Amino acid sequence: MTYNELIDWTFNQCVYLLNVMAQHIGMTYNEINIWIFVIIEPLVFVCMCYYILRLRHKLKQHQSKEAAMPYWVPHLPLSSVEATARRLQQS
Repeated sequence: MTYNELIDWTFNQCVYLLNVMAQHIGMTYNEINIWIFVIIEPLVFVCMCYYILRLRHKLKQHQSKEAAMPYWVPHLPLSSVEATARRLQQS
């Protein structure tokens, strides 16, 4: 199967699938084609772009907070020996 034949076969399968979906829903091929490729797909694309930009903004905010605290060390619980040593030093 050549490349052109593969592309033609794929296209024909997609057209067949859209025709089956259109009949199942009660629409024409043209109507379902418009709904999918002119309305739904661009809407999904815009929503994904918004989501990606929002995540980038959150990531930049998080990174700037970490840059403000360069020596931040997570609080770890002290062992009983360390806690006793600190108490003795303070008294």
